[in-house]
Amino acid sequence: MRRTSSPRAPLAMVAALIVVTACGSPVDQPAAGPASVSAASGSTTQSAAVGTTLTVQPAVVVKDAKGQPVAQVAVTFAVTAGGGSVTGGAVTTGADGVATAGGWTLGTRTGVNTLTATVSGLTPVTFTVTGVAGAPAALLKVAGDSQTVPAGAAVTIAPTVRVKDKYDNPVAGASVRFTPRSASGQVGADTVLETDTTGTAAVSAWTLDTIPGTQWLDVAVTGLDSVTFSADALDPCLATAYAFDDTVTGQLRRISCKFVDGTFIDRYATHVAQQTLATFRMHSADFDAKLLLGDAAGNVLGLNDNAYDTTGVNGDAGLRVLLAPGDYLLGANESVMGDTGSYTLRTDLGASEDVGPCGTYATITPGVSTAQSISTSDCQSVRDSAGSVNYGDEIDFYLSAGQTATVSMMMPTDSAYMWLNLGDSALAYADTRNGSAAATITYQAQADGVYWIFAAASHGGTGSYTLTYTVSGSGSATLATRLSTQIPSATRAMRLRDARWLAAPQAMAGVPPVQPMRAIVPSSRVGSLSEKSPLPRVPQS
Repeated sequence: MRRTSSPRAPLAMVAALIVVTACGSPVDQPAAGPASVSAASGSTTQSAAVGTTLTVQPAVVVKDAKGQPVAQVAVTFAVTAGGGSVTGGAVTTGADGVATAGGWTLGTRTGVNTLTATVSGLTPVTFTVTGVAGAPAALLKVAGDSQTVPAGAAVTIAPTVRVKDKYDNPVAGASVRFTPRSASGQVGADTVLETDTTGTAAVSAWTLDTIPGTQWLDVAVTGLDSVTFSADALDPCLATAYAFDDTVTGQLRRISCKFVDGTFIDRYATHVAQQTLATFRMHSADFDAKLLLGDAAGNVLGLNDNAYDTTGVNGDAGLRVLLAPGDYLLGANESVMGDTGSYTLRTDLGASEDVGPCGTYATITPGVSTAQSISTSDCQSVRDSAGSVNYGDEIDFYLSAGQTATVSMMMPTDSAYMWLNLGDSALAYADTRNGSAAATITYQAQADGVYWIFAAASHGGTGSYTLTYTVSGSGSATLATRLSTQIPSATRAMRLRDARWLAAPQAMAGVPPVQPMRAIVPSSRVGSLSEKSPLPRVPQS
């Protein structure tokens, strides 16, 4: 029997052909699109100097879903932070799927710079570059220039510089050299320093030379113009202006003005416009304080070691002085050679010119003419063998050998009566028991020291009187003076040069102006009493 073909066979062959055609060559498939974009090198961060164009430019690669590079894809590079710029920002990928920016130039400020690469429909790629300072281009002074300190002292503000690049950014790690000029002192152990993250470097210390005048410190960075700091080294013997309402905190140091006897001293210049009773007080917990007073001509007017002491170790000194109008020099001194430390100095003004009562003690200065009074609360001196007393004021003044003092006492209501003394030795006297209302002593000092007068009324009287005190001659304990343009003429600066306040060391330590009450024997004879000795002290009743 003959077999016949199935009518379905041609249909199966057609279906097979369709399947073969669908699974045929890829060139017959549609092209794949971009599926991802990423950094071509795998890194998106680096650092470079500000204002420079990167040597390695940002690049991205575009791939399809199967990870194959995709060509001819548009990529846009754009600066998004840092203030820089980009050239060739619109590019297309090559056959390798890579697109590279034409050129990215960073901004001129240090910090973060960012650039994005964007492909339509995909997440942008961000490149980050940290802009760092460029090469040192400028050296600038920041602090510590034009200071004024005593010669031999360290400046109070450390000389400080800053190094910057050409875009004004601080440069860290720059090497800076600090070099004092000749006779300009010395800096700390580290003369070469590196700048910190702010671009600054500060010398640890600059101690000036002991020679007064302007001193210089040069600072240099290789390749840059150097800068120079200046400091004025003050003469330590130049006085500082002082006002009576000031409370001064000072310090005697090894660099303070020094006398030939080895003691240190700070000087203060002041001006008195009208006759004034002032009490100068000096306190130190570090050394035995001493106060000295001089006039503008350099003559010593007063000194004290232990008055107003509150420490129990002779740490205080004081001078109660009736000052005639003029310029004065106040010295904060030490009693023991070579002592140093801190001190305070202040002044209390009296409500009147009254030098009493007894025990308060006062020093007068040349040119004083003052109205005073005698009362029973004043000091006493023995007037006769029966023990009768005279009341009077004890008033101190300082004389140098060779100076001549004239003291006049006028008492309209009674007979004036005066004694001149050095320590406990009576030197001269004058009285007006002959009926005159004036008593005058003129005496040329034979030695430096604190002299004192006892001004009284005869026969135990009381009442008002006028005292006038003048001095002629400069003596042997003068202080040199000089004017300074740094201090107003009203408070002229004065300097002690090669002379001491006192001529002899023993006189410097000598008798302070605070003295106990003295007992002296009156005499009917006017003249020198150097051969007489005072009687024992009589207590005040």
